[in-house]
Amino acid sequence: MEKTIMDNKHRTKQPVRQATAKASSSFNLADSFENDLLRATQEHIRKIELDRKNRVNFDKLLAAVIDQVLRCEVNLQPSEVAIATNRILADLVNAGTVIGTLPSEPRIEAAVRKHLRTRTDSAAGSAVSTPTQVAPRRTLPSIPESPQKADEAQTHSVAWQNHTPL
Repeated sequence: MEKTIMDNKHRTKQPVRQATAKASSSFNLADSFENDLLRATQEHIRKIELDRKNRVNFDKLLAAVIDQVLRCEVNLQPSEVAIATNRILADLVNAGTVIGTLPSEPRIEAAVRKHLRTRTDSAAGSAVSTPTQVAPRRTLPSIPESPQKADEAQTHSVAWQNHTPL
């Protein structure tokens, strides 16, 4: 790695070289290599699995906090939900319950508003039902009292089904 030294007149001098250790090209293994390799591998894999299990992305974390805020029986405005969410997240990070770096306050507020908009849009979409088309009812002609009325009823029924005037 090289560093450049500047003099008072901001001219660069020759870079100063730092000594770095040269990598070995061959290694000597101890008798416990196999056992130590297996133990170290299992330990590091367990740590990675635990980290994966405990890791959650920001959207899921934000959704969990918003859900908890909305469970309160107080009717909050979106800006108030954003402020509460922001403060709760900061408290969780300060307490060490959540490990990570939070985005800026305006970014969190924008994300909260987006989550709230998405929730109201999906709730409104599921509440509105699409109108179903109902086929017109076709009633059977009543049984006529005489053969002449039967002929008229049959003619009327056929004309009605074909949508032709009598």
